[in-house]
Amino acid sequence: MFLFGILITLIVFYTSKKVHKLYPAFFTHPVFLSTILIILFLYISKIDYKTYEKGGKMLTFFLNPAACSLSYLLYKKWEIIKKYYIEVLLTITLSSILGIVFSYILMLWAGGTQNMALSIVPKSVTTPIAVRISEIINGIPSLTAIFVVITGIMGAIIGPSLLDLFKIKEPLSWGLTMGITSHGIGTARAVEKGKLEGAISGVGFILMGLFTAIFAPYIIGILKIFIRK
Repeated sequence: MFLFGILITLIVFYTSKKVHKLYPAFFTHPVFLSTILIILFLYISKIDYKTYEKGGKMLTFFLNPAACSLSYLLYKKWEIIKKYYIEVLLTITLSSILGIVFSYILMLWAGGTQNMALSIVPKSVTTPIAVRISEIINGIPSLTAIFVVITGIMGAIIGPSLLDLFKIKEPLSWGLTMGITSHGIGTARAVEKGKLEGAISGVGFILMGLFTAIFAPYIIGILKIFIRK
C-alpha cells in the first residue's frame, strides 16, 4: 500500500489539471478539486487516512527541496528585486501587522472564541511556522493548520482573479501579493505566472513567516488589553 498514496495523489491532481484546463472555474482549480476528490475517494472506499498517508508522506518530503529551489529564481532575479527592497520590506511588515490585527478582531466579531481567534492569526504563514506561532500565543495548532491550508487554497484560487479585477499586472506586485497572502500554495501559482513573480513570492512568504513570528506575541498581548472576550 506504500505506492497507493503516491499514485492516487498524482492521478487525481493530473486529472484535476485537465478538468481545470477544459472548464476553468473557481471550483475546478486543481488544488481545490484534487483535495475534494481525494477526500471523497477515501470516504467512499472506506480507506483510512493513515493508509493513504504512508505513500503521501513521500510526496510531502519533496516540499522542502521544492521550497529551496525557489532560491535559484531569487538568485536569477536578485538585481531586480534588490532595487525595490525598501518597498518590499515595508509591504510585508504592514501586511504582517494588519493581518494579525484583523484576523484576531474579525474572528471575535464573527462570534469565534478566544482560542479560535488566536488560532487564525498565523493563517497566512507557511504551516511549520504557523503551528509554532499558534503554540506560542496559546492557539490550537491543529486548527491553525486547517486555517493555513484553507487560506492557501483560497488565495491560489481567488487571488489571480482579484489581481486581474484591480488591474494589478506588475510582476513584483503580483508575485509579492500571492506570497504574503497564501504562502507556499500561492507561490506555486506565482511560479506558473512567471519567474520574477515566483522569485518575489518566495521572498514574500518566507519573510511573512519571520515577521509574523516576531510581531504576533506582542500585538496579541496589546490587543488583549483592549479587547476582552
